[in-house]
Amino acid sequence: MKRLIPIVALLFLTACGVNEWEMSYQTLSEQRMPSLPADAIIDLVDCSTFADTLYIEKVRAAEETARSLGSSRFEINRARGDGSKIQAEYLPNLEAFARTIGADLVLFRIVYVDTQRARELETWDIPRTDTHYVTTNIRNPDGSRTRSTTTITTTNWETRLITRTVNIDRFTASAAYFRRNGPR
Repeated sequence: MKRLIPIVALLFLTACGVNEWEMSYQTLSEQRMPSLPADAIIDLVDCSTFADTLYIEKVRAAEETARSLGSSRFEINRARGDGSKIQAEYLPNLEAFARTIGADLVLFRIVYVDTQRARELETWDIPRTDTHYVTTNIRNPDGSRTRSTTTITTTNWETRLITRTVNIDRFTASAAYFRRNGPR
């Protein structure tokens, strides 16, 4: 059985119930909007393919027609190959958080930044076999001696730590929250 123990604390644990959108949220106003009902439609606009300048233009255009509530920004670190699941993993939390702050329009981006190398310890349970030889002399009924060798083999399991280097893909997630309906 193998278990992964990271040396570098680069991986965020989204399964722990932490909503990074909420944790990194910065409000623009002390006035709070009421939460949206469960059946309210929230427009989540994916701006991940936009260049930075185009994203900023989209945010400014939204500010002209809707009330800006705030923004979120945080980093996501994933082992190589897990990046394709990021949007599916983070969008439900984004929508849930937007609903709690009363946002009905969200412009968001999840953008690849770079790849870093990290060292991790991995534990492996491996068998360790010990062999012992017991030699005995047996006296036969006729007075002669016979030498007998018995082999005793025992197998125990031990855990060994193995250091390995992995690639960690870094992403930046950001969102701008707006309220189109209601007081501006």
